[in-house]
Order: sequence, then structure tokens, then C-alpha cells
Amino acid sequence: MTAHPHEPDIQALLKLCDIHGVPVATNEVTAELVLDGLIRAEDVDTAR
Repeated sequence: MTAHPHEPDIQALLKLCDIHGVPVATNEVTAELVLDGLIRAEDVDTAR
């Protein structure tokens, strides 16, 4: 595979998310896991 012209922009965005602790999903399965984790964390917070 060859690099796409926007590859540096994508890498910069992913690095910013990593630095600032922003969850990011690059595929559907990861997105489902991230959302499920956020929902469960919210349920735990509201139960307290």
C-alpha cells in the first residue's frame, strides 16, 4: 500500500488524540467497544 496525500493529517490527528486522551476508533469494532465502555462508565457514575 502506498501513502495517501492526507496521511500526515491523519497521523497528526491521531497523535493529538493520544496526547489529550481523546478516545478514537479507526474501525467499527473498536468504535463499538469505546462506546460500550463509555456507557458502562456512565452507568457506574450514576449508580453512586
